[in-house]
Amino acid sequence: MFITGAGTGIGKAVALSFARAGASAIYIAARRKVHLEETKSAALQIAPECRFETFEMDVASSTQVKDILTKVAELNGRPLDILVSNAGYVAYLARTSECSFENIWNHFEVNVKGALLVTLEFMKHCVQTGATIVNVSSGAAVINFADGLSAYSAAKVGMVKMLDYMHREESDRDLRIFNIHPGVVPTAMAGAGQQDSVDTGMSNHCRLCVEVLIRVFDLAELPGSYIVWLTTSDADFLKGRFVYANWDIDELKAKKEEIVRDNLLTLTVKGMDSTDWKA
Repeated sequence: MFITGAGTGIGKAVALSFARAGASAIYIAARRKVHLEETKSAALQIAPECRFETFEMDVASSTQVKDILTKVAELNGRPLDILVSNAGYVAYLARTSECSFENIWNHFEVNVKGALLVTLEFMKHCVQTGATIVNVSSGAAVINFADGLSAYSAAKVGMVKMLDYMHREESDRDLRIFNIHPGVVPTAMAGAGQQDSVDTGMSNHCRLCVEVLIRVFDLAELPGSYIVWLTTSDADFLKGRFVYANWDIDELKAKKEEIVRDNLLTLTVKGMDSTDWKA
C-alpha cells in the first residue's frame, strides 16, 4: 500500500493503523524526511516484521510522483492494492477577490493536480481488479459555505468529482474508490496552515477559528482506523460515495439498503436525480 502526506497527522495515523492491522508492506511519502522517519520508527515498533519504506516526494511534481511510484512497484514485487491519498494544502482566504491568483491556485496544485498525479500513477501499478483508492477529502467539499475556504472547498470538490467519474469508468476493474471527510482533527495543517505538501501561514482569524474547533475534535486515529475498515469487503456498499469518518459504522451499515437504493452520499443537486443522466 502507498500513503501520501504520511509524515504527520492523519497520514501518520493511517500508516500506524495499517501496521496494527497486519499489513505486510507499507510505503509512505511526504516532503520532510525527518517526519517520515518518525512515522517509520513508530510503525516498526508496532509491527517489526512489516516492510516499511519512506520517500521524500512533492505530490505536485509529476517527475517525482512517476519515479517514486515506479520504484515502489519494483520494491513491492507485485501490483499495489491500496492507495491513501492524504497530502493536502489549505490557507485561509478572507475574500477571494482580494487574493492573488497564485495563492488561490496553490490549492488546486496540491489538492487536485497532486492527488490526480498520484492516483493516475498508482493505476499503472495496481492490481487489475479490486484495487482500493481512499481520497482524504474534507467536509469543505460538501458544505454550502465556510468562511475563508473558497479555494480549498473548490479544489476538494474537484477531486471528488474526478474520482466519481473514475469509479464509473473503471467499473470493469471493480475499482474501490472512497472519498472521506476525516473528521475535525487538529493536525498541523489545520492548526498552523502547514502540511507535508506545502507550507503556508494562517491569519490570526483562522487560528482563532481552529482554537474553537479543536475543543470538539476527533483524534487522528479515528480516520486511520476507518480507512483500514474501508479496505474490507464490509464497506463495499460505500464504493464511489462520500463518507464521514466520524459517523458510527454500525449505524451506517444499518442504512445500507437505503443508501444503495436511493444513491445517497453522492454529490448531486437537491431535488434532481441525475443518476441515469447522459450527455
